[in-house]
Amino acid sequence: MKNSLKRAIRNQLELIQSLTHCADTFFIHPNQNTILSNIQENTIISQQKTDFKLFDFKDILKKTVKSYSLNNDSFGHIKSLILFHNIDIFPIQLAKDQLAYVLILFNNEGNTPNKHSIEIICENIASFYKAYEDNITTSKNSLASDLLLNTIHGVPWSLDFTTTEFLYIGPQSEHILSYHPEEIKTLNDWANILHPEDRENSINYCEKQSLAGNDHVFDYRVIKKDGSVIWIRDIIKVIQIDDNSMQLHGFMIDITETKEKELQLNNLHKQLKYILKYSNTVLNIVDEEQNIIFHTNKKVSDIKQKCYEYFCNSKTQCEDCPTLKTKIEPTKFYREIGDSTYLVYAFPIHTDNNKIHIGEVRVDISERARKEKQIIELNNKIEFLLTSGNISYIEHNLESKIFTCNSVFTEITGYDLNNTEINIDWLFSRIHPNNIALFKSEINKVINKTKEYLDIEYRFLTATNQYIWLHFHGQIDKKNSAKLVGILLNITNNKKLLNELIEAKNKSIHANELKSKFLANMSHEIRTPMNAIIGFTNLLKNHITEPPYNNYINSIESSGKTLLELINDLLDLEKINSGKMDIKQEKVNLNFSLNEIYQTFILFTQNKGITLETIQQSEIPNEIIIDSLKLKQILINLINNAIKFTNQGGITIKYAFNPNSDKKSGTLNISVIDTGIGISIEKQKEIFEPFVQEDFENNKHQEGTGLGLSIVQKIIHLMNGTIILESSPGIGSKFSISIPEISYSNHLSASTKINDQKNTNKEDKIPPKAPIIILEQFSEKEIEIIQLEFENNLIPLWEQLSEMISLTNLNIFLKDINKLLKHIHWNDLKKYSLLLDSNIKSFDFEQLPIQIEEFKKFIFYVQNKL
Repeated sequence: MKNSLKRAIRNQLELIQSLTHCADTFFIHPNQNTILSNIQENTIISQQKTDFKLFDFKDILKKTVKSYSLNNDSFGHIKSLILFHNIDIFPIQLAKDQLAYVLILFNNEGNTPNKHSIEIICENIASFYKAYEDNITTSKNSLASDLLLNTIHGVPWSLDFTTTEFLYIGPQSEHILSYHPEEIKTLNDWANILHPEDRENSINYCEKQSLAGNDHVFDYRVIKKDGSVIWIRDIIKVIQIDDNSMQLHGFMIDITETKEKELQLNNLHKQLKYILKYSNTVLNIVDEEQNIIFHTNKKVSDIKQKCYEYFCNSKTQCEDCPTLKTKIEPTKFYREIGDSTYLVYAFPIHTDNNKIHIGEVRVDISERARKEKQIIELNNKIEFLLTSGNISYIEHNLESKIFTCNSVFTEITGYDLNNTEINIDWLFSRIHPNNIALFKSEINKVINKTKEYLDIEYRFLTATNQYIWLHFHGQIDKKNSAKLVGILLNITNNKKLLNELIEAKNKSIHANELKSKFLANMSHEIRTPMNAIIGFTNLLKNHITEPPYNNYINSIESSGKTLLELINDLLDLEKINSGKMDIKQEKVNLNFSLNEIYQTFILFTQNKGITLETIQQSEIPNEIIIDSLKLKQILINLINNAIKFTNQGGITIKYAFNPNSDKKSGTLNISVIDTGIGISIEKQKEIFEPFVQEDFENNKHQEGTGLGLSIVQKIIHLMNGTIILESSPGIGSKFSISIPEISYSNHLSASTKINDQKNTNKEDKIPPKAPIIILEQFSEKEIEIIQLEFENNLIPLWEQLSEMISLTNLNIFLKDINKLLKHIHWNDLKKYSLLLDSNIKSFDFEQLPIQIEEFKKFIFYVQNKL
């Protein structure tokens, strides 16, 4: 064999070693007694005799490597070697009946990489032999002559790295690259045919590796003349000629088909990883020694632990490991590791060497397990609540007739019917005859979907043959139209209690009617002698003037008037409570009516040394439609109270009319303001109750029945109006009345003063006063928080609530107050919040307007005191 052919074969063996990183490579031609190594100095095998046939080659292997197996018909993959971990043998067809072999020795386990490229290189070697036998030679240089021994599957080339000129490019370039060798003369010509995305990286990588003296392999894309793109793998050998000269010898292989398959495989791998990631799934394979040899998310080389250590954090093999069973078969089990739960599917994998590996699919079901646990806990809670509340849950499948219920059903009815087949006709037979028709009618409506819910009370015959009252609330299951589901309550005791309450109510109504008749009769009987007593005292006053007898007469007269007033108030209150008080609708001149009231009280106020004035605050209709007598009764009560409890200052009556947009009706607003003794916040909640008066020291000698304000409030409510009290002890009180939807004439009169007293221009509030707030010390930061919260949230909400009470705004208002109280300590505001919360929860729409008005004092405090 010529040296040039040997050099060409050794170059190919070096390329194989560069591709596979193997320990050594050999070319063996048994027919020609030839063994070549990629290293010039022969190794162990090349030290054997060179005159051998195929069986001699096997003998050499036997002497060289121990414990191998080799098929007599063909060379295959040899495992379990002592000298080398793996040996791969590739046959080369030189002629019809001549075989040569490439032997590749590895120091590590694993599959041989780049087998496709090695097969191409073996074809090249076969072509070299054919060229050698056909005496094909070239004269450019010896290296080029060797490189011309190539195949149509690749393009050999040689480059002067110093001048960047190609010394040689094989003729196959025209077939593979579509470029004639003369079109690629320099490195720059080669770079121009590369894909733009690969050009810079390919040039930089090749230059870096070449300057380092490293043989290298890299892939890149070439754009052919027709615009198509192919993938090229370039296998390069770096040869240092001298200190100033370097040559690169390479071989371009068309790997387009391989690359496309590789890309497809990568895409499939990415898709698989994506599916596994978002399904919380991991695939792994464990060998017979419990080592993890495959893992979809981790590099196996990074996993140093056994599978039970890695997956279960255990020092010993898991008890339910499939390999511990006599018969290894697919199985499913759960693993709980820390806070995570995994569902594991394990199955055996039989290898070529009769060993069994275990494949595992691990699915992280932690979230599902957590929700299942929550569902179980929720079902337990529901069952506990149903049992505690003596509520029976039932399901009845009308097709399968399966009846399902909880234990409460048995406790109520005495029948244990859970998971039994029950005909609905049997259930109907247990219903009381007086209730069966209605029950069937209602249940048919639900079944025929003319009614969504079944809500019915009926009597049911228990196992002890006693009728009990049941309340069933149910519907057709939305997922199964044949299933009726619902809850059942035993309301027997409720029915008994209801009957007792109805009986008691009837007795109460009857007693109330008797009381009303008695009160009416007695008040009439009492009023006749009382009028006589008062009349005779008036006559006696004119004749008995000397003390102390005149004082006795005055006391008799005062007591008689008080008693008569009490009788009148009781009659009014009784009429209201019994619904016998009617509200009349009549035309009223408001200015005239208020002037009458003013004239009634002006003498009393002058005698007491206090002022009385009325102020019209807006245009007033000539006539409004209202009950004149009831309006006078309201104002007389309020003004009379104001005079009683005012010793200095005066009383102001302000009134206005706000027309609606339809110009046919409007709202009448009247305020009675005094500068009297005032009413405490605690008493303001009770002041409208019957027989209640403020209990001030200077009020002990004031006359009154305590019924006036209660009657006033009830009359105003009968007129669909509201009354709001704003008061502070020692400062005064303001009663604000608002009566909506009052019809009026279209003509409005201008603002006028009714009385001749001097207008003091008081504000439409109680005269400026210090609010009843215990002054608290706040830091500058707290003051800033309070002022911002009031300005941005509380005051705007309060203004809206002052115009119209809204439950939504009330809850937001309370929430903002409590949010402020989290940052500051303010006792008065805390008390206000608790009271407001109580009134909201009890829907007390009588007290809520009053409490909204009370918030003014906090606004006054924040705006003037902080």
